Amino acid sequence: MWKVNRLKLMTLDEFAAILEVARNDKFLFPLEIIEEFNWIASPASAGEIDQVQRALDVQLPEDYTTFLKKYGGGVFGQVDIFTVDVSHNSYILIDQPRFAEGREFIAVSPNGCGDYYGYRVVDGKCQDKVMFWDHEIGGLIEPTEFNDIFEFIVRNGFYPDYL
Repeated sequence: MWKVNRLKLMTLDEFAAILEVARNDKFLFPLEIIEEFNWIASPASAGEIDQVQRALDVQLPEDYTTFLKKYGGGVFGQVDIFTVDVSHNSYILIDQPRFAEGREFIAVSPNGCGDYYGYRVVDGKCQDKVMFWDHEIGGLIEPTEFNDIFEFIVRNGFYPDYL
């Protein structure tokens, strides 16, 4: 198993290595099913990312844009990560207008219960740390233990002992 120093941000290479191990894990959806149902988006282009940033009027964090450029978004283990692919069912702009009034928060992953994980927005820029938006407490934005999108995916989408 991979062990990652949780005091620092996870690198793309560390995430890629964990993802490779996780793809062979019986706990996760088989890769054939994920591909058959188009649950993974294509890697994002810089133009797609720019278009979404303009539509949201925010600058997305570097870890998320790096993830989008490499993996695109979609289903990763047990989590759905919003994509910038307008034709994909996990398109980031689908859920944003409902609750992101004033653009204080940008959602990048639903939890399936009406809450979202994403980023707090300050002065038009998403902060780096993954936050939690709680619909039951009037949209309260709470901190999480996730330093970046990679750690969030590994800890919520795969077995916790990958870290």
